[in-house]
Amino acid sequence: MQFSLFSLLISLLTVFILVVIFDLILNNSFLFKSFRIDFLLAFCVVLVLRILFPVEFRSTRTLFSTKMLPVIYRWLRQPVPLIGGIHLTIIQLLLVLWIVSAASYLIYWSVKQSLVMRKMRRLLSLVTPEQYHPAGTSARPVKMYYIDIELSPFTMGLLHPVIVIPESLKDSPDLTFIQYHEWRHIKNKDAWVKFLMGLISCVYWWFPPIHWFQKQLLLVLEIHVDSQVQRFFANSEKDFQYAESLVDISRRLNQHVANQQRHSVIQPALSSAFSIVESHTLSKRINFLLEEHPSKNTRALTLLFTVALMYLATAIIVVPYYADSELLKGTGEISEDGKADDYILKQGATYYLILDSKNYGRITNIHDESIQELKIREEEVADIKNVPTE
Repeated sequence: MQFSLFSLLISLLTVFILVVIFDLILNNSFLFKSFRIDFLLAFCVVLVLRILFPVEFRSTRTLFSTKMLPVIYRWLRQPVPLIGGIHLTIIQLLLVLWIVSAASYLIYWSVKQSLVMRKMRRLLSLVTPEQYHPAGTSARPVKMYYIDIELSPFTMGLLHPVIVIPESLKDSPDLTFIQYHEWRHIKNKDAWVKFLMGLISCVYWWFPPIHWFQKQLLLVLEIHVDSQVQRFFANSEKDFQYAESLVDISRRLNQHVANQQRHSVIQPALSSAFSIVESHTLSKRINFLLEEHPSKNTRALTLLFTVALMYLATAIIVVPYYADSELLKGTGEISEDGKADDYILKQGATYYLILDSKNYGRITNIHDESIQELKIREEEVADIKNVPTE
């Protein structure tokens, strides 16, 4: 693996293209209905890996740009005078600004999450938790808290996750769905996925497709859990009841908008909510839940797709064909088609390199691999241009 400016640029371009394709899949009713959730998850895996590893691999093919990229490359190498007589190139200055701004975003995001989690822990400390684990499973119980605040049920915590449910839903007929939904988020380690995407969005704060993909990923995580709930209950009537529970709780939240705004800081950004108020996201979840998707197992095809897409995402890198003219003075290039004007001239015990009828000087190592394909001739000095005199 090798990292460079242009491997980063090509990686970001690839991410942008994949995000656009993914958006088409999620928003086109025909395409959306044609794929299973494992396909959508595989697509997300490829995108996350490409974001995390913006490098070129051994299998990457290099293409050379002779016009646009060399101009950009020369511009990026221009020096910029700073205070104190310090000079940085434009690319170095941009890199420093990126590191400083990303570090600032990371600090702000971390402090904000820490404060929200501290408020939430203080609130939970006033409540006696219950233990929950789904019937028929051998999983360890998870702590579950009922709090007197009107918000969507959610999970919180990375190392010791818990389930948080509003007190008003304690006797709701939807409680079974809510509990299992949030428990699946914990089992899937979705909080860790959101934590990773939070870090990535801080680092690439200036790149809009990252934030676009973050919303797509959150939708896929919710659809994934919805499908797991559907399989757990395995009842068509339950499917409609579960879809109705999503709508009912979203309607309940909409009816308490003022209350929700007042307590918006309570729910951490890293949590996984049962119902998302955003109507577009909710409709996507319900459509995926109720529509008939391919029933055949696609794991092998998904694995093949993931490998193929990952290869395509790293297959090509474009770099500038840039050369310093000062360094090229007095140099030549051996023709690949074996021109007659390229050969080695032998004069006694001395050998000279002749390229395109021009003498480039004495050869110090006649056994060098780079000249093994050239023929050796013995000719008069007068027949050769620019032969040095000794």
